Amino acid sequence: MVESITSLGLMKSEIDAFVLADALRTVWPRSVRTAYMMLGCMQLAQDVVQDACLAALRKSGGLRDFGSFEAWFMTIVVRRAYAASKRRRTLTMAANVASDTDVAALLDVRRALAALSPKTRAAVVLCDVMEFTSEEAATYLGCPASTIRNRVFRGRRALAVTLADYAPKA
Repeated sequence: MVESITSLGLMKSEIDAFVLADALRTVWPRSVRTAYMMLGCMQLAQDVVQDACLAALRKSGGLRDFGSFEAWFMTIVVRRAYAASKRRRTLTMAANVASDTDVAALLDVRRALAALSPKTRAAVVLCDVMEFTSEEAATYLGCPASTIRNRVFRGRRALAVTLADYAPKA
């Protein structure tokens, strides 16, 4: 693909911008979902991911291997979502759900997530909602995997207490 682009007479910086734009289109949906689960507000999540896209465009010269682009970009998204959640203590609980979903239960889960500290919430969302491994989440959050496992453990324990009414009855 790059060979066909270079045959058009484009400069290397233009090719890099083309490849970067294509990579951003690929990771956009997952990035928005991750930011949304961390923030609880779709509009804010889209703003955070858009801001991360601009940061990625500015910093793309430092990216040596586009094979690691998704991890690199998700790190930017998670850190910006974390910063946004710190700035915004009260999360907007939007009810953008299908009609067959129990809205009250979903809002309770969102409230329970919002009650967690931003670092714990980020670890729980990445590992339990987005299904990243603790090692992947550690890469995105810039801390050891053992710290992620500890945060997830504490977060699950807090959620179990908060959401005890939804626990299966034995």
